[in-house]
Amino acid sequence: VFSVKRTYMIPYEGTAEASIANYQNGIVCGRSNSLSYIDSTGQIQWEVQTAIASPIVKSEGRYIVVAENGGKRFSLYKGSQLLFDIESPHSIKSCDLSTNGDVVLVLEKEGYKGGISVYNRRGKEVFIWSSGQNDVMCADISSASRRVAVGLLNTEGIVYSVVQMFDITRSESGAAVRFDNTVIFDIDYSADVVTGYGDNSMICMTSTGRVIVDRRYDTVE
Repeated sequence: VFSVKRTYMIPYEGTAEASIANYQNGIVCGRSNSLSYIDSTGQIQWEVQTAIASPIVKSEGRYIVVAENGGKRFSLYKGSQLLFDIESPHSIKSCDLSTNGDVVLVLEKEGYKGGISVYNRRGKEVFIWSSGQNDVMCADISSASRRVAVGLLNTEGIVYSVVQMFDITRSESGAAVRFDNTVIFDIDYSADVVTGYGDNSMICMTSTGRVIVDRRYDTVE
C-alpha cells in the first residue's frame, strides 16, 4: 500500500523530451543542453549547461552520467560539479554507472554487433569488450564487485537472450546464462544479484551464474 502526502506541479519547459532519474532526495532532469536537480519540495536547487542535446541520464549514489543518445559525448557529474566531459570512439546506445562513479557504455561498433566500454570516475577507460555473435542490448555495473552484467540477444533461429558477466579487473569473461524465447532489454546489477527485464520475462541470477528466478508472462500483456 502506497500513500502520497503531497504532489508538486512544476512548470518546466522541454520535459516531454527529457531524461529523468532519481537523485539524492529528488530527481535530476536532463534536457537539451542542460541538467537540473529538483529536490523533494519541488525546488530547483541547481542547473548546469551541458554540450548534450539528446541526453540519457542515469544516477547512482552521488554521481550522475549524461550521455548523448546516438552520439559520442558523455559527461560525469558529482552533484553540479563536472568531473569529465569526453567523447567515445563509438556511438552510444545506453549507459549506466555504479555508486563508485564507474560508467559503462553500450556502444555501436563497426564490424561488430555492439560492445561495451567502462570508464572510471577520472575519465580513464578501464575495460573494453566487443560482441561478434550477439547483439548488445544493455549493461549495468556493480559497485560491490566491479563486475559488469551485459544483456545479449540472438535472433538467428530461436530467439534467446544471454546474460554475460565480466570482471573489469580481468581479461577473461565470467559466467554466461542463456534464456530462450525472451528479449532482455534492461538489466539492474545490485550487490551480487543481476535482475533482467524482458518483453515477457523477469530473471534474477547471481554473479556466478546461478539462476534464482526465471518468471515468464507469456499469457498476459
